[in-house]
Amino acid sequence: GWDRPKAPDIGRGVSIYEHPPGNFGRSTVSLTMGADGKIAVLLGSPDTGTGFHTIAGQLVAEHFGLSSDEVAVAQGDTLSTGFEAGASGQRLTTTIGQAIGAAADKMKEALAVLAAERLNCAPGDIKIGADGSFSASGATIDRRALMSWATARGKAPLTCQGENTPGKPNDVTNFVAHFAEVEVDRETGQVRLKRVVTAHDVGTIVNPITHQGQIEGGLIQAVGQAMSERVVLKEGAVITAHLGDYKLPTIMDIPELETVLLPGGNGAAPFGTTAIGEMSNVALPAAITNAVFDAVGVR
Repeated sequence: GWDRPKAPDIGRGVSIYEHPPGNFGRSTVSLTMGADGKIAVLLGSPDTGTGFHTIAGQLVAEHFGLSSDEVAVAQGDTLSTGFEAGASGQRLTTTIGQAIGAAADKMKEALAVLAAERLNCAPGDIKIGADGSFSASGATIDRRALMSWATARGKAPLTCQGENTPGKPNDVTNFVAHFAEVEVDRETGQVRLKRVVTAHDVGTIVNPITHQGQIEGGLIQAVGQAMSERVVLKEGAVITAHLGDYKLPTIMDIPELETVLLPGGNGAAPFGTTAIGEMSNVALPAAITNAVFDAVGVR
């Protein structure tokens, strides 16, 4: 509706932003497959509320043809896990995705060796099915049966570690366009946000619910940044002492959030994932600012 006529004191603004998925910092992941064929994932990054541990479990499951409930994700500490740079710069899905891919490749090689021993053939003859089964020369064994056989002979559980390759060239970036419509009261200066539409260039979406949650959570943060949140300093001291002074947006401040997802380029991580974290909130304050200018002609 950008080209539709507007009522007085209504403004529309747009802003655009791009940022590549973070490909910096080391990530280390450990995968262990037990006698039951299920996988335990040990990683160093906490889930900061984005649902990332769910994503990590889904990525592992995809590599091995498992269901998500056959993968358990745990956060280790500095004694039990390798180095992890942590959540920043929308990096986790890319970097831990790479580490998971490296560990999964090693585990598939180890599983092929076990399956070759069980089926009495060379490891190179083993074919791994999409369901995680192993076959050669007409004989097939499923993952659970293979791991049960290996455990009985002291050859399991299997543990493999993987790391990403931080800092390698990344020729993929993410794009977003944010649109805002506001109404300005010329007497009081109050700005009311009436509509927000955001369009995101995305790669493979691993989990639609957590993906949309990051978009909407980031947008609400951005509304606060643009419209109401302010830390007040007086003589070097913070005097914004509590949430009565520091105005967070509530549901009454948030209009319907409309999202457009545009499938884009593949990222540096397995399965063509890219990033969404910072794409949701960086640009919106500029769109709101431009909409206010459009409404009243003043920056």
